[in-house]
Amino acid sequence: MRQLLLSLFFFSLLISCENKKKTNDKHIIINNKKENKKNDSVPHRVYDEIVLEYDNNESLLEGNSLTYAERDIEKDVTIFLDQSSNKKVKMVYTIKNTSSLYKEIFTFYFLNEKKICSKKLTSSTDSIATYLTETISYYDSTGVFLSRKKSGIIDNFNRSNLKTCKKQSHSLKEAEDILVQTGKYETRFKSILKNEKDYYLIVGENKKNGVHAVLNVINPNADFLNLDKKKNIGKKLTLQFDKTKNEDDWFQKLNSFEFEKK
Repeated sequence: MRQLLLSLFFFSLLISCENKKKTNDKHIIINNKKENKKNDSVPHRVYDEIVLEYDNNESLLEGNSLTYAERDIEKDVTIFLDQSSNKKVKMVYTIKNTSSLYKEIFTFYFLNEKKICSKKLTSSTDSIATYLTETISYYDSTGVFLSRKKSGIIDNFNRSNLKTCKKQSHSLKEAEDILVQTGKYETRFKSILKNEKDYYLIVGENKKNGVHAVLNVINPNADFLNLDKKKNIGKKLTLQFDKTKNEDDWFQKLNSFEFEKK
């Protein structure tokens, strides 16, 4: 049901799709190169080939979650689906501290809807340099079978090689919650703000400093302007919106909304 909701929600309501060239199915690689081990681990180089193809594939359908904020932290998720099968192949989960220059980017890769690889890239910047750390983990049916890591300032980081490190598993849970708008990421009515001629719809947790998302409302209609804000606080909304990126920031515009019936 979650997968159905995800497909319907993002590709009927949220997503601007781009049609580009098709990708090859990677089942053949796995079948041909799988090692004969009891834990059915695949050599990490095979996964690296799949990851590289996904990263270079311009035919993938792309969709974006809302960008949520909680105090100084912003979070959003981008999902990539195979154009022919509509199966997810890649997911990027970004966490950014707006009061500092610290960022975490988790990238998950999938084959047949199963997580095969994840990357965690952290970056922090001070007055001297930008520091990067990347950890890559590979998964089979038993969990993580290998993790590799490298770190350093940008120039050194780009020239360094990954080295085997302690196994690290990167969780999908919060990224999935953001995508399907569940838990504290539900789109519940919080408020309407006006700044000069601009209107904004605020959705999220009904508590002070809770998780919330802000959507710009262009040319609001009478239903929006006459909305009883106090009466509707905490009610769940179904949203249709467009999202575009301007440099490192997202702009999310509300197209329409309706309150869900109980």
